[in-house]
Amino acid sequence: MINKEQLSFVLSKLQEYSKSLSEEDSPNAHKSKFCISILENIEEEYDEWVNSCPFSMENVSEYISVRYIKIDGISDPLYLSTARFLRERLLYLERNGHKDSWISGDWYNFKRDSKNLINPKHQHWLDYIINGQFDIDIINHYLGDKNYQAFLKYEKTVKEAEEKYELIESNLKSRTNKLESFLQEKEITVKKLAEVLKEQENAFNFVGLSKGFETLLKTKKTAKSWAFFLLLSIGMFLCIAPIAYIQTIMNSTIEIINDPYVWKLAIPFTGLEIILLYFFRVVLSHYNSIQTQIMQLELRQSLCQFIQSYADYAKEIKEKDGSSLEKFENLIFSSILSNSDKVPSTFDGLEQLANFIKEFKK
Repeated sequence: MINKEQLSFVLSKLQEYSKSLSEEDSPNAHKSKFCISILENIEEEYDEWVNSCPFSMENVSEYISVRYIKIDGISDPLYLSTARFLRERLLYLERNGHKDSWISGDWYNFKRDSKNLINPKHQHWLDYIINGQFDIDIINHYLGDKNYQAFLKYEKTVKEAEEKYELIESNLKSRTNKLESFLQEKEITVKKLAEVLKEQENAFNFVGLSKGFETLLKTKKTAKSWAFFLLLSIGMFLCIAPIAYIQTIMNSTIEIINDPYVWKLAIPFTGLEIILLYFFRVVLSHYNSIQTQIMQLELRQSLCQFIQSYADYAKEIKEKDGSSLEKFENLIFSSILSNSDKVPSTFDGLEQLANFIKEFKK
């Protein structure tokens, strides 16, 4: 296909050649004038001619060349090729409902003058253009063009497009279902992991509290052991002192037994027994108090194992019936009672001992 630069070069050569012609060279002057007129129009509207004359551009544009501008005149291939461009352009305009008097006039002049301007041996080329065969070839070229073929195959193309669309839609739906199934599986897995994490969170939240109770429990158990040891020691002294005194009296003679000094020795032993009894009571009360605290700590340590789950369950149940768990909670969360006497203070014990000594002196 000839480009615009090549076309301009050919046109300039034609113009130079036209100026060099004499008045006697009428045939070449007519051919030159015709070619210059058409090529100037092509140069001015190059893109439109390329779009409207695809058949000529493809088949005869190679003849629009300076090789066909010879000394003895303009060759018939150049002249007839220019006419082909003119005819195809005219058919294009008429097909699109346009009228161009300049194009129509040039075509009329060509049909009138061309028979006398070409070599007789090229007459069949001229007949091909004028008698309609060229027009038929243009139509065939147009009908064979991919754009027109696409128009002819419109229904088939639409059907194929619909089938492809249905196939794509089916594949998309299948993949969507697979994706939804995959997401559902992952959602189930995530929920399971969330439940496990919640259990771990609950366990972690109460492990510190449980550990604190365990530390206190160990401390109280140690204190209980020491209190029991002290209680056992005081109890042993309470038993040993009177047994030793009675054993001493029983092993003595009558004279020693009748001696008032011996009985006076019973006073310190009696005071010691009273003091030991008092401290025995204090230690016993303290021991019972520690035992009560241990029971309370063990209860709270046990509650840490289920309190979170119970709180969630109780919340759901109480929304339906507020009194359904009342008796259960009263039973579970009530304090564990332990019967223990009130532990007397140290000053209360000293005051009681002082009162006892005063009464003895009287």
